[in-house]
Amino acid sequence: MAWLDTENKRSVMVTLVGALVFSALAVISQPLGHDETVYALGGYQLAHDELVPYPAYRPVAMQVVAAPAAVSTSDIDVRLFPVLITGLFLMLLLRLGGKRIGVITAIVVGTSWVVCMRGATLSSDVPAAALLLGAMLMIGTAAKPGKRWVLLSAAPLCAAAVYVRYGSATSIVVIALSAAIIWRRQWRELLAPAFVTGALGALLLVPLFVFSMRATGSPVGIFKTAAHAAHRAYVGDGLVYYVTTWWWHDIGPVATVFVVLGIVSAVRDPYRLLRFSVLSALGMLVATGISAHGESRYALLPLGLLVHSGAVLAQSVLTEREHEPLVYAPVVGASVRAMFRRTLLVACIVSFAIGIVVPVFAPSNQWPSIAAERIAALVRDADVSACRVLSETHVQIAWYSGCPSVRSGNYQSSDEPTIAAIRPEDDGDLITEQTAGWRTLAITPGYVIVGNDAFVSRLQQPHR
Repeated sequence: MAWLDTENKRSVMVTLVGALVFSALAVISQPLGHDETVYALGGYQLAHDELVPYPAYRPVAMQVVAAPAAVSTSDIDVRLFPVLITGLFLMLLLRLGGKRIGVITAIVVGTSWVVCMRGATLSSDVPAAALLLGAMLMIGTAAKPGKRWVLLSAAPLCAAAVYVRYGSATSIVVIALSAAIIWRRQWRELLAPAFVTGALGALLLVPLFVFSMRATGSPVGIFKTAAHAAHRAYVGDGLVYYVTTWWWHDIGPVATVFVVLGIVSAVRDPYRLLRFSVLSALGMLVATGISAHGESRYALLPLGLLVHSGAVLAQSVLTEREHEPLVYAPVVGASVRAMFRRTLLVACIVSFAIGIVVPVFAPSNQWPSIAAERIAALVRDADVSACRVLSETHVQIAWYSGCPSVRSGNYQSSDEPTIAAIRPEDDGDLITEQTAGWRTLAITPGYVIVGNDAFVSRLQQPHR
């Protein structure tokens, strides 16, 4: 019996498509997060030719990507692009290691917790992971006899990954070093393609260096700014997170098992492509963990690579043909293979369901949009054409209220009508210092909404 019979193909496709659809529905039901709102606002402002500050550490490419969807100011439109990119990433995983291994990899990653709640969010991490995975596939192809100049195609993919996410530069360095270590014995035939590829990649990044010079005064200033913006409590903060928390909190039990199997498989297996994947994945986790705090979205590509390595080990145990490579255990019977398939599908679906249900019912996710809707109503009642909103969650408040918003800590007193959306646990200083004497206008979950004298006077005036 073939591992991928007709019935199994149907089950796998239903599971993958269903996971992506339900993930999209679960995420779309939630308000935009902070980073999503930054990109959506940036795209909206770019589409409307509004010259407003866009943080230098935010990739300009994401502002361009978000522009078409952000014009409608619809959360659903904003999140359509991420769903397509996540589907592309899973399709690339299907290409890793052949059909059987690719199917295991795609289904485990596609139902992991990080994809559950990040796969349909507008962020730079998923498109950057897809581009870098494509570049790694090109590097693996270039290592084959007669294919060395295929390496050139990795240059535009890597350059695009940097434009989408500045932090991709660190991952590219790790991938390049890993490739140099794995294929060191082929350096003579690969040196020329590698040099030309590096030069082409640098040439494609010249506009970014020029932009960085204008924005920061240094060709690499935006990379430093982006690294500084990725807050960390101490050096290695993220690395501690990936070692102690990432396993059980971010990826789920099934993916964790395959990550562990992947590390074991790479140690035992002589196949260079596999070792290249695992070395790159572990290197990216270490480099990212040292330079930034730990987050599940930063480790999406390492997750895919390590799960792929684990799938290689699982396939080697379940192979039906003795001449297939990577056989670490005796060939098992068809009944055992069938049990493994069913158990894997059920485990992935259960893990996926847990990953979807828990975050969706977190009430705090809805608080910024509820407060923003109340603020928008107050602005309409006051008939205010120009106002400001103060809040630590200022970007979400601005997106949902339609009123320009700034951080409460950056507020300077003025006669302009101003509302403050205060989170008592975070904005204590704002309550005691900046809003002393302001009037409470509304109380919503998680927020106290207050207005200054100029806003209150407008609210009290009769309007027609």
